[in-house]
Amino acid sequence: MAYKISLFDDYRLVSFNGYRSIMNFRNTKKEEERRKVDAMPDGIEFSVENDCIVILINLAVKSHIIGLGAKAFPVDRKRKKFVMLNRDPDTYKTGEDPIYSSIPFFILTLEDKAFGYFVDYPGKIVLDFGVEIYDKIKITVDSKKCDFYLFNGDTPEKILEQYLRLTGSPVLIPKWATGHSISRYTYYPDTAALEVLINYKKFVPVDSMYFDIHHMQDYKLFTWNRKRFKNPKSFIKSLHERDTKIVTIIDPSIKIDQNYEVFNRLNGTYMETENNEIYSGSMWPGTSAFPDFFNKESRKRWGNEIKRWLEYGVDGIWLDMNEPTVLQGDKIIDGKSIHKCDDGTTRKHKEIRNAYPNFQAMATFYSMKEKDLNPFILTRAGYSGIQKYAAMWTGDNISSYDDLYLQMSMVPSLSISGITSCGCDLGGFFSNSNPQLLADYYRMALLFPLYRNHKDIAGNEQEIFLQPPRIRDDIIKSVLMRYKFTDQIYQCLFFSHKYLKPSISPLSFYYWNDETTIHLRDEYMLGDNLIYAPKIENQESREVYIPKGEWIRFSNNEKIIGPAYLKVDDHFPIFVKNNSAIIYDDKILIYGKGSFDMYLGDEFKVSDSDKDKDILIGEKRIQVKAIEISK
Repeated sequence: MAYKISLFDDYRLVSFNGYRSIMNFRNTKKEEERRKVDAMPDGIEFSVENDCIVILINLAVKSHIIGLGAKAFPVDRKRKKFVMLNRDPDTYKTGEDPIYSSIPFFILTLEDKAFGYFVDYPGKIVLDFGVEIYDKIKITVDSKKCDFYLFNGDTPEKILEQYLRLTGSPVLIPKWATGHSISRYTYYPDTAALEVLINYKKFVPVDSMYFDIHHMQDYKLFTWNRKRFKNPKSFIKSLHERDTKIVTIIDPSIKIDQNYEVFNRLNGTYMETENNEIYSGSMWPGTSAFPDFFNKESRKRWGNEIKRWLEYGVDGIWLDMNEPTVLQGDKIIDGKSIHKCDDGTTRKHKEIRNAYPNFQAMATFYSMKEKDLNPFILTRAGYSGIQKYAAMWTGDNISSYDDLYLQMSMVPSLSISGITSCGCDLGGFFSNSNPQLLADYYRMALLFPLYRNHKDIAGNEQEIFLQPPRIRDDIIKSVLMRYKFTDQIYQCLFFSHKYLKPSISPLSFYYWNDETTIHLRDEYMLGDNLIYAPKIENQESREVYIPKGEWIRFSNNEKIIGPAYLKVDDHFPIFVKNNSAIIYDDKILIYGKGSFDMYLGDEFKVSDSDKDKDILIGEKRIQVKAIEISK
């Protein structure tokens, strides 16, 4: 086995057998390679078994593993085995693997040290964290070629920053996309959809409304069912007049039909079989072809279809079924199918499958930019680097308390894996929720970057205005509280985009040398200075763990010295780190002393010396308030 080890400022790279990554991550780096090294990294072994690269990494007893994106497991990945292979599981619950996306990046923490690893191979990878071999991480790559990155940062925060410098800065989505969103599989006809929106808006804001596949004619992409939506432009205008954006679903499957203009316009750019025929698979519209997004001509033609679609006034694009999925067999496209790539190579689908949604999102993103839009793309699937183009949600979850707790692992884990614009389906997509469970989802996800209520066609009603008054009022309280924090959430997304920070995180990201934090399943952080511990299941009070440092209880400004457990009865148990600032309800709240970087459309600084002043940010005047902390 031939490999080359190179040392860069941020990482050490081991490239096996002259691997040429389809992702071109290294071509995007501005820094120059400093020197070549021949030595194996300490504690790491390489070998080949059954035509697969095998990497062994020492795993200490006291170590923990975080990252890997949205895996349906608790935050700590240790003593578990994972497969990187984009797959539609229909639905999932705790322990289901693999699912929609593949992010082969993880951080190993060990007492006062942290180490970062990334395996760049968008085909199948198996990561075994001490299951087969107790004291080893075993990585099995289904190829004799890959790139393996070892990051030099000493903390999870530094490692994530280095990983994002390599794979790309998270996109800054438009602010409206962080607002309350409503969706169903599917609201139609247009009159019923408008009625739903009007009834919602009697109680809460709705910043965007999503439309699933029933808006299409016979499930054909880039079409409207004119019986259900008689005049799409007029309908969309009616949404815009109510300050609501529209996001429409788009799959990658193009119905094979010589009378279908979209199929004809994309002909010649589809994925092919080994025999150079169009690969076909069963999908919603029937027998379908799939654009070969790894080819720039295919991306160009797809982009033209997106631009035509945007002429209706569509604001955002929702990429679904883009693992890519077919509705037959194991739902995975034949791995021997062929892609004709930009670099002139021909590659098998199984070798680059996981990156398919990245190139679809790229084509969609740049076509939206050409229409002078600030793109909002929501994707179900992706590979490392997807964060440059799209937000991601955790897919077709199932209404249950097990899932509600699971989302407090999955969504923050997406963020610390670089996909910082992230969320889940509030209420759960599949099966039936109940009013209390729905209210608990709204409360649990209060500070998630995305906040969308979405339900399956066969599920119960999850519209707020159809809930019992007590539940409806509880959800209203959550939605209105979220809007008071929207500026803070968006500030965190801006810092993710510019400074490569997570938007939200498990407590074990910033407090990784605190053994307690890795076991928490019902708390998470927004930015680096706010802890949220939601009350759910009709809890009158709950126990909260506070890590090391001085923290201020948001409800009464009481100072708490961590580490500590405390019992609280706040409706929204929120804790702010002392000597920091947050944006809340159109005010800047300063806790303690210091100077703080802030963002409200523009970057600015504020300090404790600005207390009780009104400052002008752009054209907006905002009050700075110093919080009086009780001892």
